Amino acid sequence: MATNPQAITGSDAPLTPSGFRDLAAVIDIFRTLGGIVVLEATVKSHSDKIEQLMQWGSAIPYIEKAAEKNSKDLNELGKRHTTELNDLGQRLDKNVNELEKHQTKNMNEMGIRLGKEMSDLKSNDLVDLKNVAHTAKILGYIALTLAGIIGTVLVTYIYRK
Repeated sequence: MATNPQAITGSDAPLTPSGFRDLAAVIDIFRTLGGIVVLEATVKSHSDKIEQLMQWGSAIPYIEKAAEKNSKDLNELGKRHTTELNDLGQRLDKNVNELEKHQTKNMNEMGIRLGKEMSDLKSNDLVDLKNVAHTAKILGYIALTLAGIIGTVLVTYIYRK
């Protein structure tokens, strides 16, 4: 029985060297296509990153201008606060000095009044005050002496029992 090559179906046909080459070429094509897909994904990722870097790069001048403006605004604010603090310090110094003058004046007036009141006291009043002080002193001595005597009597009485 002779076999007819045309009668053999495609799945039953033996592979020929050119069929092997064709199959290897197809496999190489699939491998290359798989690599191309990976390369396309890599290229897209890189182009996205490059685009983002370009956006950041284009934003740098605006950021620099904003930083300069913020620095200028902060310096002006610092100068204004320094001026306000200096003015406040000067006002406080002025108020303290005025208060000190007022208190000194009040103290002087009070001293003058007390001096006047003391000089207005008659010399008899001073003698009377001295006599009262002397009497109080003597009464104090008497009270201390009596307390000592009473204390001694009590201690003796308590320890005698």
